[in-house]
Amino acid sequence: MGLLVRITWRTEDLGRPAVFLLSADKLSDGVKERVLAFLRSEYSGASHPQAKVIGEWMDERGNIHRDQMWEFEASFLGKERIPRLYQFLAEISYELGERCIYLKLGQYTRLVYPVESGVDD
Repeated sequence: MGLLVRITWRTEDLGRPAVFLLSADKLSDGVKERVLAFLRSEYSGASHPQAKVIGEWMDERGNIHRDQMWEFEASFLGKERIPRLYQFLAEISYELGERCIYLKLGQYTRLVYPVESGVDD
């Protein structure tokens, strides 16, 4: 008769999830790879479904916008890691010519806006 092995389980806390959407039409393969590389280096990994998400929103004038989006997700421990994500998303938003980026961060949902603060030499 074979040995009976009792299996139990353990979990590992990965922290809060960060999920954001980027316009598929504006996202080149190079920028997409840069986003994934950032998430791997800063947060030790990321998921990126191969299906596009449809985003719909209304602007301040009441105009409805619709776009195909790529979704990115990473998880991380510690609030001190949030500002780096905000900075990266603001830079990507500016580079893509987006007004802002939709971000779900833990239990909160935000729009991250790029703000020009001067020129670096």
